[in-house]
Amino acid sequence: MGNDNESRRDPKALLHEMVQEFEKEKELELAEMRRDHESQVRELSFKVRSMERKVEEYESKVGAFEKMIERVKQPPLISGYIVRMLGADLKEDEVVLARGAELIKVNTGAVKKDQLKLGKYVWVHPQTYAIVEVSDYAHSGVVAKIADVIKEMSKIVITTEEGVEKKLVHVTPEQLEELKPGFQISVLPPLMEILDVLPNLEVKTMLLGERPNVRYAAIGGLGDAIERIKDVIVLPFQEADLFKEIGLEAPRGVLLYGPPGCGKTMLAKCVATENDMAFFNVSVADILSKWVGESERITKELFRQAQARAPAIIFFDEIDALFTTRGLLDTSGVHKNIVSQILSEMDGLVAMKHVFVIGATNRPDMMDPALMRPGRFDEIIEIARPDRKGATEILKVYITESLPVDSALVKEHGSKESAMEALRKYVIDELYGENKWIETKLSADAKEKIKTVKRKDIVSGAIIKAIVTTGKKNFVKRVMGLKKSERVREGLSLEDLRAAIEEETKEHALTEYSTYEQRQKELFRKIGGDPMVS
Repeated sequence: MGNDNESRRDPKALLHEMVQEFEKEKELELAEMRRDHESQVRELSFKVRSMERKVEEYESKVGAFEKMIERVKQPPLISGYIVRMLGADLKEDEVVLARGAELIKVNTGAVKKDQLKLGKYVWVHPQTYAIVEVSDYAHSGVVAKIADVIKEMSKIVITTEEGVEKKLVHVTPEQLEELKPGFQISVLPPLMEILDVLPNLEVKTMLLGERPNVRYAAIGGLGDAIERIKDVIVLPFQEADLFKEIGLEAPRGVLLYGPPGCGKTMLAKCVATENDMAFFNVSVADILSKWVGESERITKELFRQAQARAPAIIFFDEIDALFTTRGLLDTSGVHKNIVSQILSEMDGLVAMKHVFVIGATNRPDMMDPALMRPGRFDEIIEIARPDRKGATEILKVYITESLPVDSALVKEHGSKESAMEALRKYVIDELYGENKWIETKLSADAKEKIKTVKRKDIVSGAIIKAIVTTGKKNFVKRVMGLKKSERVREGLSLEDLRAAIEEETKEHALTEYSTYEQRQKELFRKIGGDPMVS
């Protein structure tokens, strides 16, 4: 029945359906082919791009190899540093290079001349002798010292290599006025062109001055000396108008004398600290120079710098080494010239406001008499060895309440404060006891110890400080092997200080020859035989 209906359908309609089905099938086939084609195109595009990248990479490598081959084919550049840029024999675009001991005249090439300077390293083409590149590095020169100035020839004599080699160098009129014998300069070898005038390296630190940080509270046993130096330096500085009103000139200099280690330097620093003064600490090594006129120049510059930084103190430590009596042990006359220069500068201190000179010595008998008269060192203050009271004050500075104290000692005296007092009293008794001698063997083969000096004869603030320091070291060595829980009960003990006193006084005893000889003579005079043998 169904077949009959199909057979009875319109042939045209049937044909139209068949055509539509055929077209659908073709469209599907075409879509599939299009997708396959697009996929192939994408794949081919990716391969093309990959090939292009590889081509670019290969081209880059080829270019690099070509440049490398080109560089290999070119001659190597030579280097040197510029030693001269001006001169009648040089054109506007020419400079002179140093290459080892060889000098080369080269063209500046593409580099502008104002980009170059003395000492600058450059790269030069070996065929055209033109500068092709400027280096970041420069030759800073070598340090030389001026031995002599020959004004008639506009030249100076310089020494290098610790004075072994001398050279004659031409200088400009401006440099001739500035340079003096003894000056240090930076020169550029081999022509020795002057690059720079250097500060004298030996005295640079001295001329800078310093601002000490030492207070009066840090000094013990010098109450009288502190009051005297206040009257001499601090009072004229603080009451300058009152001194001017009454027509009273401030003292120009103060001399502190006394045994070593008794606080002369600290006292001078305290004055500077308490009054906010610049402090110039000068030793004989800072002043003396083998160059003619250099010592006098340094001295003059020292006073000039002090005036520029006023208020200031110029402190001459171990002044006896510098201000010896003129002519005494001075074969070259250098000391005589230095003393004369300093006398001249001190005479001008009235015009120099708020500049004070302090000297320290343990040999005042060696001082030049011209310095000791009023108008130069107006005040002479003795800084003697501390007595029991002074030593106790010094000990309070170093044995403070913050230190740990042996628990047994605290228990014995009832409190930490009392234990501290016991430690200080023990040190004082050991140092100032009448029968507390320093016994030592004067040689390794000696069979008997010799009583050299009494401890009280060599006591100084420095020795007291050294005793406390060594006592602390003894404490550290004693407890370092203990557990932390056990260390709590430990602290500075009498035994730590006893060993320190024995060690430090023995070390300092043999340096006190004058005291030793004086003590020996006294005992020989009083008692027959040799009382020094124990």
